[in-house]
Amino acid sequence: MKATQRSKVSQSLCQKPVERKRRSNEEASHQKAFFKWLSLWNKDVRALTFHIPNGGSRNVAEARSLKAQGVTSGVPDIFCAWPTKDYAGLWLEFKSHNGKITDSQKAMGKSLLRAGYQYFVVYSWSEARNVLSHYLGDTATRDK
Repeated sequence: MKATQRSKVSQSLCQKPVERKRRSNEEASHQKAFFKWLSLWNKDVRALTFHIPNGGSRNVAEARSLKAQGVTSGVPDIFCAWPTKDYAGLWLEFKSHNGKITDSQKAMGKSLLRAGYQYFVVYSWSEARNVLSHYLGDTATRDK
């Protein structure tokens, strides 16, 4: 390594690191736990329940492309396409314990309810489990 390279390396090591806000993976962890439980509880319901990767940060070109492909602001995280006698399906929006839903998520939730779907905002995998169990009632039971 040349002296100028060593100098730059030692300077960068001595500089105070840039403070970056750590992104919480709480929502992702709860979603993973929910799907792990669901895979064990009922494989048929699991096959019709999926995550909609609608969020995240993207560059401008990718965001434009996804919008042109139909990505829509406010769409909930999880959809269970298992109809009941009362609802066409169940939508779940996962939030961290201090997370807040956006205006577009509120509007989408109201639209989904008007369209005949059930919609809930949940703050843990166990809350999602309880909501799904209650939603399904007697239409689905644990795999034997």
